[in-house]
Amino acid sequence: MSTANVNDASKETAADCNVQGAVSVNELLAYISFYRNAASQSALLRVCSSFYTAAEISAAKKCLIANFRDLMESSMLVTERRSSSSRSAHEAELEDIVGIFDYLDSKDLLGCVSFTAANMNRLPGGYAPESINICNVAETQSKLDARWTTCHMLCKNFDSLHHRIVFQTRRLNQVTLLLLNHLLL
Repeated sequence: MSTANVNDASKETAADCNVQGAVSVNELLAYISFYRNAASQSALLRVCSSFYTAAEISAAKKCLIANFRDLMESSMLVTERRSSSSRSAHEAELEDIVGIFDYLDSKDLLGCVSFTAANMNRLPGGYAPESINICNVAETQSKLDARWTTCHMLCKNFDSLHHRIVFQTRRLNQVTLLLLNHLLL
């Protein structure tokens, strides 16, 4: 592709994006934007659904749609979700948010807007989605098991020492009684 064609294509993409150079302040969108390609979707959704409230998720979806209103009008992803027997509305909205990010990325439109967080306390605890995956949980469990084993062995050693002390104390008492008896005779 020639330089002229690349420039024409980038102008066309920029024209499609009505928020060129915009900054959108939303902690959930900033988090998803940052970790979307660095973590599995299931881990990302699990962290977000457990950290953010249903109202925050709904507001984030509305914010994302508002940034790309003209491009998203015909998409099924913009419909307001309701809870069903299989999943809650906010879980469906989180999937919609990731789906919108994927759609915009496929159209090369994510460069049109930057997502940022204003309140760092509303970002999930400094953990990346993959930082709290099942492998890390298993590794932590393994470390705890090792510590428990060490504690258990120390308790057994203490118990053994305790029994020896009790035994030695009884022997000492017997010897003391024998000496007292011998001295009194």
